Amino acid sequence: MAMLVSDSGRYTCVAKNDVKTVRKYVQVTVQAPPAAPTIARVVTEQRHAVVVVMVPDSHNSALLTYEVQWQGEQQLEWTSQFHSANTMNVSTTESITITGLMPWQQYSFRVRVNNSIGLSNFSQATGLIITKPLTPPEVSSITIVETNPTRLSFKIFDPNGWTPEMGVLTEYEVLWKAIGESTAQTFTRKISLNISRDTVNSSLATDFILDGLSKATLYSIVVQASNGYSKGRLVEVQANTTATVPGPVSAVVLAVLAHDKISLSWSDVMDTGGIPLTMIVVSYGRVSGMNTIWTNRSSLSGDYLTAGRKSLTLHSLLESTTYNIRLTAVNAEGDGEPALPPPITTPSFQHPPAVTRLTVSDVLLTSAVLRWTLDDDQPLVPISHFVLEYQRLDRQSGAWSEVRINTTTSRRFTLSGLEKDVNYQTRLNVHNEYSITPGNTNLLFKTLDGRPTRLTDLLLKGTDSNSATFQWFRNLGDRYRPTILKVAVYINGIVNHDRRYPMSDAESDTLVLENLRADTKYMVVIHTANEHGQIGDQFSTKQFTTMPKVESTTVTVTSATTTVDNGASESGDDSFPLVPVVAGAAGGLLLIILIVLAVMATRRKNKTDMDSNVWKVGPTMTSYGGAERPGNQDVHDRSRSSVDTDRSNIPTWMKSGNSQLGLPDSRNSPHTPAAEPDGPPEGASPRTFHSFMHTGERSQSTPTSQPRNHDTVV
Repeated sequence: MAMLVSDSGRYTCVAKNDVKTVRKYVQVTVQAPPAAPTIARVVTEQRHAVVVVMVPDSHNSALLTYEVQWQGEQQLEWTSQFHSANTMNVSTTESITITGLMPWQQYSFRVRVNNSIGLSNFSQATGLIITKPLTPPEVSSITIVETNPTRLSFKIFDPNGWTPEMGVLTEYEVLWKAIGESTAQTFTRKISLNISRDTVNSSLATDFILDGLSKATLYSIVVQASNGYSKGRLVEVQANTTATVPGPVSAVVLAVLAHDKISLSWSDVMDTGGIPLTMIVVSYGRVSGMNTIWTNRSSLSGDYLTAGRKSLTLHSLLESTTYNIRLTAVNAEGDGEPALPPPITTPSFQHPPAVTRLTVSDVLLTSAVLRWTLDDDQPLVPISHFVLEYQRLDRQSGAWSEVRINTTTSRRFTLSGLEKDVNYQTRLNVHNEYSITPGNTNLLFKTLDGRPTRLTDLLLKGTDSNSATFQWFRNLGDRYRPTILKVAVYINGIVNHDRRYPMSDAESDTLVLENLRADTKYMVVIHTANEHGQIGDQFSTKQFTTMPKVESTTVTVTSATTTVDNGASESGDDSFPLVPVVAGAAGGLLLIILIVLAVMATRRKNKTDMDSNVWKVGPTMTSYGGAERPGNQDVHDRSRSSVDTDRSNIPTWMKSGNSQLGLPDSRNSPHTPAAEPDGPPEGASPRTFHSFMHTGERSQSTPTSQPRNHDTVV
């Protein structure tokens, strides 16, 4: 009986008698020729192919040799090629390269394999598989047939030397780009020929059109022939598209400037025709009925042809006349389509607006501030300037003085260079480019004859931890007596508070600064001024330091009962001798009264010392070192004062800044508070300021006359 490969396996032989049983094991392997292989795939090239073979089972014997056979479409016999196996696997896949094939030919393939037992059957033959064709040659020629601004037409002639091994001419691939453009993009388009003819004839041509091109541009055009597998060499031809006349000028805007002037502006010409512009022609003429009398023509070149918006003003036009205006772009090809904005009409003659109100304020010794309004703040013809005329009333027969005011937006002007205590009359004329509107009224005013005097005396009446009280005096009989106090408060040279304060009619009054910071150094600078804003030549200053804040003191009285026995305390504390102790609450109450009286006496002493340091301002008193001071006061006293009657004694930090006031410029200070209106806050006393002074240097002195918080007195 023949054995099959499937009979392979492990067999057991059993011998048995009455005495024992014996088992023996045998491994049986049945070998046979390999199973028929299969062809997984075939990959062809021009002259060879790769056949991928899979053997499902070698039947327990190593594979030795593969035999691959192929047969051409017109061949009757099979051609064999052998290939040694390189694997011992029972089931394996092998790639076998077959050579000696011809390009663009169809072949069928089959394969078998052998082992030490014998040969397998052949695999099933594949269908016809074609090899790749040879690379095609280049096209014979490209001929340009027609050019226009956006399109090129040409013919592509078939390649020379086409052979059957090159396959079938299936398509032309066309590539083109603009020459001379650094960022020119390459475009590709394929022409599907669908050629089914057996031969390729170089006399045959294919028409091709490229459209969507730029005007007046040189293009490079490259063509390759393709057989669907490979492409031939590139063939190049160059051709220019043609130029055209320009397109219209875009975004034309007209505007009336005056009775004889019109402005026009426009954007770039979007279509220059592919070549540079040579000029832009502006024509305009009067509208007469249904016709336009074109009487003027201007040719613009140079900067008018560059990129960006352009403008032009037409002069010497007739008033109350309707005009048509057209703009035409021109290049070497000719005139483009003109741009025709809607007609525009010039107005009648325009006079400057008239002054409706002229007022004067802030009249000082040698200057005054003039303000005015016009009957038209936005005239059609812009105001060019103002002319302010002024004259002394006592010299009315003389010529008027003139000041040209070039600002056209402001309605305020400070007239300076006047003489004090003089009556003046003034008038304001308005000018534009064409005309003048004279002022129809004269404004009368008189300059001051003197500056307000300084305060005769300024006293620091007293300070506590959050306020300071000043008393000032003035001469009521003084004809230049001030009516306004301008008070500035400084901390470390920085303006902390600055405002005006209306003075009463009394000879003396007080000024209270509240909401100060405890134990902080301050300087107060006071200018005098009058109701016109004239500032006095001199100012008064005071320096002071607010009192430290008095902390509350907690007094604890402990009442205890002590029993004395044989001269020793029950507490066991023998660090001090025993003394009689007042027992009960009466003794503790007496002790509290004594402590409170001592604290009050200390505070009265501090207040008395402060009041004794108050001194009046006199003309011989100066400050800031080397100055005469009452007593032996030093710079760290709790209450101190100083006065300047001369600007030479003001520190450097006060001399820089506001030259009129002699104060630092508060606008440059990071601690400057927001500006406040003139006068005291609403609802406050006219002589009380609620300043907001929450920055500054804390004094380093520490009060020693007060007990510390939570001290316990027994």
